[in-house]
Amino acid sequence: MPRNRHVVSDRIIRLTGVDTRDTCDFYLRRIEVWNQEENEILVFLTNHMKLGSITIAAIYRDRWQIEIFLKRSNRT
Repeated sequence: MPRNRHVVSDRIIRLTGVDTRDTCDFYLRRIEVWNQEENEILVFLTNHMKLGSITIAAIYRDRWQIEIFLKRSNRT
């Protein structure tokens, strides 16, 4: 676990619900990151097992910024 990088948790999980047994029969990674700007914990769910938790959080943060940009662009 990286130190001083705002990673609260990085766990390997498996969904166990009745409807998920057939559609998601593999392990996932649940990463919790503290967002200091918004004073909240962000939770990311991914199937990437080799990338570091900081890298995963950065990818999701960048992706979110792109989606916000595209939504704003479609309004005009």
